[in-house]
Amino acid sequence: MSTYIIGDLHGHYRDYERLLIESGLCSDDLEWTGGTNRLWLIGDFFDRGASGVKCVELTMSLQKKAAVVGGFVNSILGNHELMILCAFRFRDQITDQGISVVDQWLRWGGIESDLQTLDSIHTEWLEQLPAMAIEGDALLLHADAMIYVDHGMTIDTVNESFARLMQSDDLKLWERTLSMFGEHMAFCSLNITGTRRVQQLLAMYG
Repeated sequence: MSTYIIGDLHGHYRDYERLLIESGLCSDDLEWTGGTNRLWLIGDFFDRGASGVKCVELTMSLQKKAAVVGGFVNSILGNHELMILCAFRFRDQITDQGISVVDQWLRWGGIESDLQTLDSIHTEWLEQLPAMAIEGDALLLHADAMIYVDHGMTIDTVNESFARLMQSDDLKLWERTLSMFGEHMAFCSLNITGTRRVQQLLAMYG
């Protein structure tokens, strides 16, 4: 058994297909051929490329097919999932910037066709994704940011906190979380603070 990890797809569906087929996880017709192997996506299905929803749908399909033969497919929650879920939930409500949530999402790089085709089946699947996970001796998370520490001291409490957010109708809470999720370079090894932050997270979560 092997574990495969694919980073940010950002709507590039054809590249996703190619990676799955070349790795032997899928046949040319996208049937699961990975047996008991494990596949993790690290979030950010959406934006930049035009086929974010198709990437989600393929992942949902493979998750079911892999489970039948003892394989495993899942994804970590990325900030672009949070962004489109916010746009889907709040739509025309007004943000702190004085524009609608959808307009804010478009400014962030949202692809209109994704929001048009996103439905409750997709959103329910996205809402249950974990924010963090342990896979073997690896800690899986999406963002190079310290946001996780603000949501809990264990992986379970972090994931429970994000699960509560997914059910919240408090737009300001969503905006604050998205702002924190947008941090970058928190773990940069070019400075001692970044190294200490990595050590802090690994000591806390495993």
